[in-house]
Amino acid sequence: MKKLVCAAAMLGALAFGCDDDEEEETTSAFDQLVEGLGGQADLDALTGLRIEGSGVRNIPNEGELPANPPIQANSFERTVSLDLSGDALRVDTAKTVEFLFLGAAEYYDVVKGDLGASTEPFGGAPLGALSSDKTAAIRRQETLLTPHLLLKGLTAANFTTEPDVQVDGVAHHRLVLAGEPKPITLYVNATTGTLTKLETMELDFYMRDVKLEVFFSEWAASGNINFPRDLRLVRGGNTLLLEDVSEIAVNPAFAAGTFDFPGGVTPVLNQALLDRGELTHQWYYLLDSIGLPFSGIDTTITPKVLAPGVQQLLGNSHHSFVVEQAAGVVLVDAPFHEDRGKALSDYIATTFPGKPITHVVASHFHEDHVSGIREVLGANPSAKLVVHESTEATWRAILAAPSTLRPDALERAKRTVEIVTVPDAGSLTLADATNALTLYPVETEHAADLLMAHHAPSNSVFVVDIYSPGFAAQFNADDFKASLATHSIPTAALQIVGGHGTEVHDYDDLLTFAP
Repeated sequence: MKKLVCAAAMLGALAFGCDDDEEEETTSAFDQLVEGLGGQADLDALTGLRIEGSGVRNIPNEGELPANPPIQANSFERTVSLDLSGDALRVDTAKTVEFLFLGAAEYYDVVKGDLGASTEPFGGAPLGALSSDKTAAIRRQETLLTPHLLLKGLTAANFTTEPDVQVDGVAHHRLVLAGEPKPITLYVNATTGTLTKLETMELDFYMRDVKLEVFFSEWAASGNINFPRDLRLVRGGNTLLLEDVSEIAVNPAFAAGTFDFPGGVTPVLNQALLDRGELTHQWYYLLDSIGLPFSGIDTTITPKVLAPGVQQLLGNSHHSFVVEQAAGVVLVDAPFHEDRGKALSDYIATTFPGKPITHVVASHFHEDHVSGIREVLGANPSAKLVVHESTEATWRAILAAPSTLRPDALERAKRTVEIVTVPDAGSLTLADATNALTLYPVETEHAADLLMAHHAPSNSVFVVDIYSPGFAAQFNADDFKASLATHSIPTAALQIVGGHGTEVHDYDDLLTFAP
């Protein structure tokens, strides 16, 4: 079992070999780092911490344009309790969601060893036992945000060194800690011994291999130990977390039951999911930041037949749309990750035998709906990608991104994917004698590249995010209604299905939200 009291074991740290000169330089830099944290004796005596702070969380790739900066998703106050001797942590959070799913919640997460549970509300009930990937994500984040956890139990022998570099014009030592999923590099101010940042790599299902950085500043003493008061977590160049630390207690006495799982919950370890959570831990905080604490791997596919050869493919929360044509199958959206992309490819191969996927359509660039597209394109070598003309360059970058941490099908079978674009002032029809499919741009602030798909023979429309049939509230129903009129889509006997929502609506249903 991985232990908080030994971050080297927790992160899979392994000692590098080094020659005598490297060892002397590394030991000196390491000792300087340890002194900057408060000294070896006080680090050795550290058995627990309570850290109080407040801040904001941002969500990237959810704006109107791909170039938009991350959106502030929530503000929060939280208390992190770390019992190093008991291999346990607890995070008490009060969160106000400020984007999309507005609301407030108070809850706590508990992680003991490799197991976790939560009282965070989702769908009207507490989460209860956490899947192992979410457990690992919580544990990894708190370890990376707390340098003392990372360093406790390690010695200079666990590190190797690289040449000094300049950070903001100041010389910094670089100490490298080996481990999985990737080594961690610590940047230590060569003059003060203060840790400025750590850097590693992790997997993002959308951007694939991404740099992860944690910046530490405003160091101050708590007792005999020094702590950063400002924390900033950056992934792939996007700032995801800003936190101001207001109070720190060293070796506090924790009340009985602090680290008990809520309500008699009994979590179960899944090692594969645990490894997955450590590899891509910040992904689990993205939708969670807007009140959607997803975890696990959703590969559920429940078909809803709308017409012969036309189906909505339902997942637990995110859906796709398929149309069978004479030459093959058109797939609209592949949500979440490569696991769902593979499930969609396998389903289509089984349901439409002998019919290759000819086109994969991205309804828009928001990552929760399209992060499985690379997998589908890699597994279907003749498939073309269809996108709004404004995001062609964005998609070329996504398709070219390295994916070495967890190679997907496009990484394993590299190819140049043909991209077909839908004009902003027009439409694109994927022709077929029986099941033609037309893609129309939708004018909406939700995403400038949003497309809706219309199967004229059954008068079925697949629309994503701005209208979700079955939801009690809609975000941009007026935009959807206006687009139907703009593109002269018949309203009689209209079948509306969505990237969310499990119902099939007609035009009268739409009018209740967009009179």
